[in-house]
Amino acid sequence: MRLNDNELGLISSLHQEKGVYSEAFLICEDNRSVVVVESTPYEYWLATTDPKDIKEFDRVKYENPDFTQLQIIEQLAKEYPNGVSRKEAA
Repeated sequence: MRLNDNELGLISSLHQEKGVYSEAFLICEDNRSVVVVESTPYEYWLATTDPKDIKEFDRVKYENPDFTQLQIIEQLAKEYPNGVSRKEAA
């Protein structure tokens, strides 16, 4: 990828705040930049792999067997917009 020392420094300083944002180093042709990625509550719940989130998803599914996956995600996005761990920390 032919990264220079400045770019390697930027990559090593990338940060994320779980359930809020993640920084990434984007390379597009000759352009390179740090970007911030923020997800909506729906996007968060579509992509989460946090064990606490999965457990909560499974609980809601068990308690509401007629819910579609979309209905489960809508409920969780309202109740835990940034994931179960963020609500517990608040």
